[in-house]
Amino acid sequence: MSLTGAGHQQASDLIAEQLALNGIPALERAQLNIVLKEHGFRGNEKFDQTSLAEYGSLLGMKKVFAGTITAVSGPLYSFPHVNITLRVVDVATGKVTWIGKYGNSLWTSAISTQGDIQRGAKHIVKEFVKTHGINF
Repeated sequence: MSLTGAGHQQASDLIAEQLALNGIPALERAQLNIVLKEHGFRGNEKFDQTSLAEYGSLLGMKKVFAGTITAVSGPLYSFPHVNITLRVVDVATGKVTWIGKYGNSLWTSAISTQGDIQRGAKHIVKEFVKTHGINF
């Protein structure tokens, strides 16, 4: 899984956890980093759909999750809300096969940004499972 933006590591971990809780296996970040380094990834490169497909193929994956997370100010006296966009990229074709979104700064006040990330991870995975089931 490749997310960019503030809180991307926490969001990636929480989404991977939610996927696993729903029976969808996810490659651990440590394993991913080892394979990417073996193939010359320097860590400061940005993935596009083509490179995601290439690295996903090296890892033996059929699909790769990628996306962004941003924090936006909420209503008065509220912690920032998060917006998460998650895409599924087909490794064989490099095409996006699904896009899920979470976030709306007009919702009630966020108790914490971390809590909003947790709620977003649950929401977006629930949306994915509703669309694709666990065998995608």
